[in-house]
Amino acid sequence: MLNRSTAQNYKKPRVLNCLASFIGGILLLFYVLTANEIAANNYKLNALSGNLSALNEETANLFAGKNSLENSSRVLEFALGQNMIEARQPVYLFENKGVAVKP
Repeated sequence: MLNRSTAQNYKKPRVLNCLASFIGGILLLFYVLTANEIAANNYKLNALSGNLSALNEETANLFAGKNSLENSSRVLEFALGQNMIEARQPVYLFENKGVAVKP
């Protein structure tokens, strides 16, 4: 039969093994959660970078269109194509100068 001190000697490694396994499990869980968070943040960053590049391209296209419309020769070409004439010193019907008639 085992004496009492021998039985206690067998319990100590078992408790230490359980404690080490518990700590290892906690550390493994922490590692998995941290790696998942890093991967999710990288995915969001890549998605937002893609959106930003698409929006920058759209902004550049809009500015190019705006610049082509503001070109005075293009405006003159459009006005002549629509048989428009220049009104000099117009008379405004309303105070806010929203509607004018040619005198």
